[in-house]
Amino acid sequence: MQTITTRFQRFSPVRILAIGLILYACAFAILLRNRSFKPAEAIVVLVLFGGVFPLFAWAGTLRAVPLSVSARSSASALIALTGYVILLSLYLIGGPQWIDQHLPHSWIDSARIRFFMGLAKKLVVFVIIPFAIFRFSFGYRVRDFGIQREGLRALRGSHLPVVLLVGGAFLCFQYFVSGGGAAFRREHFTAFQLFVGLPLCFVWLFVEAGLVEEFFFRGLVQSHFRRRLQIRSKRRRIDVANFWLGARTWFHFSTCRRS
Repeated sequence: MQTITTRFQRFSPVRILAIGLILYACAFAILLRNRSFKPAEAIVVLVLFGGVFPLFAWAGTLRAVPLSVSARSSASALIALTGYVILLSLYLIGGPQWIDQHLPHSWIDSARIRFFMGLAKKLVVFVIIPFAIFRFSFGYRVRDFGIQREGLRALRGSHLPVVLLVGGAFLCFQYFVSGGGAAFRREHFTAFQLFVGLPLCFVWLFVEAGLVEEFFFRGLVQSHFRRRLQIRSKRRRIDVANFWLGARTWFHFSTCRRS
């Protein structure tokens, strides 16, 4: 374990940045051979999501006080998490498609039912099953996953600037730049539709992104690997979780495209 920790400590922020830029340049060169690939959009995404938004997040968290999580990370818990990550990766190869094949055709033909079925599958494999494993096998509490009352209090205090700054930046990006905001810019929605739809969209994003992604990748993967590998730097443990998240997403989409 000490050897692994020493290896992680050798990677300075400059070295990590250099490796990331090299990998991005290699991926960029490969994608240039695809006629449908738009280089300008990729460069804009790199500048915004690789530079501007992280700068806003850094500025907003300068005075933020981290929440305390008292979970005990044991070797057996890390082994269980690693095994589940492997099984989850295998499931994502063709598991969702296999489930869809065994559902009634009326469900598959209905866009609403298919939408909720997709959300239910994500909640089961990313939230319910791992929560049950660590809750009943290792005695974890709800607050050990990062869900605690102190988080709501922090939103009114030191965590409020990052929510307003990053949230405002993303709203501006979605409205003025992204294709999803084109319907709003062209006034395709009435005031009543926005009044009803925006709260529902917030609830959906809370479940889709907040629970499915943050609960599993931040609350479990990032925190456990940070404790067991003794990665004290927040930037490095985020890099570890983001690397697996990106690799898993790429593997999933590339496999689905072949099928």
